[in-house]
This record gives sequence, structure tokens and C-alpha cells, in this order.
Amino acid sequence: MRRRPKVPREVHAALPLARRERVLAGALDASGRWIVATDQALHLPLRAGSDAVPSEQPQAGALPTPSAARGGERRGDSETPAYRRIAWEQIERAEWDRDTDLLRIVETAPLGQRMPVWSLRFQRADDRFLRLIRERITASVVVDRRVPIRGRHGVRVIARRAAQVDAELVWAVAFDEELDPSDPEILAAAEEALAAVRAEVEP
Repeated sequence: MRRRPKVPREVHAALPLARRERVLAGALDASGRWIVATDQALHLPLRAGSDAVPSEQPQAGALPTPSAARGGERRGDSETPAYRRIAWEQIERAEWDRDTDLLRIVETAPLGQRMPVWSLRFQRADDRFLRLIRERITASVVVDRRVPIRGRHGVRVIARRAAQVDAELVWAVAFDEELDPSDPEILAAAEEALAAVRAEVEP
């Protein structure tokens, strides 16, 4: 069995780790930069030339969340890239395209806004690393409720919790592709759906 590459000490030092955050695994992108998974977040390299560049996803997603829940960037030295820290509960989903070896990370966004999409191309696909990412995203989900709002089309109301003990729930709304979240009626219906599910879970 091929051993998973170990994250170098200098990369570990450049990561904007939270208190008690532990590095679990890492993988090299197509440019030789490290993508790192911890028990609390996914860390993406930001230096120019990396494939980790955000685009936008049409279906808007999440409620505004405390700034502490979102990761920041940390400047490294001239040889070490800065990193974008995305907490697992701030990731809507991960999509792996085996034909192109491309991983798309869809990040949550304030309700009614477009969701950033990070495209990652690996130097060599690592099934165990991809499985770790999926497992961490799935483990953060506490509630996942589908609510129809126009015919058979609707939204998913999702609540996620950070890995830390006693962390607050992070709420999100994912729209069906057939729905336009910029439509005021659709947005209002989504807000009502979110409020109803939250009332059940957080009375």
C-alpha cells in the first residue's frame, strides 16, 4: 500500500490553525502545493499559480455565520504559500470529477448570495484523502431537511456543527437548480422554510 505523504514541517507552521486544531492528512496539488485536512477545517493554498481559485455557484446557500467560524489567511515566507482555512461546517459539498481529477469545494455563503467554488487539481489522486474530506463534511451535518416551496421544487435546510464542543449550529439553505434564489418570492419562501425548521430544532 502506498504511504500517504506527510505534511512538511514548514507547511504545518504556515497553516492558520485554530487552538487545538490537529493536522490529519495532506495531498499535493498539480502545482506541488499542499492541500491540508485537519480535524476542524480544509486548508487551501492561495499563492498565485495554484489551481485553488474560487469561482461562484449560482444557487445561494447559508446564513451569515460568526467570523470566528470562518478561517482566514496567513502570510508565509517567500517559499510558503498563504492558506485559506474553510471550516468543515462552512462547506456545502465536495464534488469529485474522476475524469479530470478535479475536486470542487462548494463553500457556503449568506442567503441570497452566490456560493464560492474552489477547483482543486491533484498531482496524484488519493482516494483516502478524498474519503477523509467527504467524511468530515458529512460528520458536520446535524439536520438536513427538504422543504418544497414551488411545486416539486424546493430547498434543503441544513444545520452543521463545528468539531469543537458546544459549538453553535451553522444554518444553510440549498436551492434546487430549477429555482432562482434572486427571485424575491423564492427567497421569502426559503427564509420561511429556514425559520420553520430552526423553530423545531432550536425552540
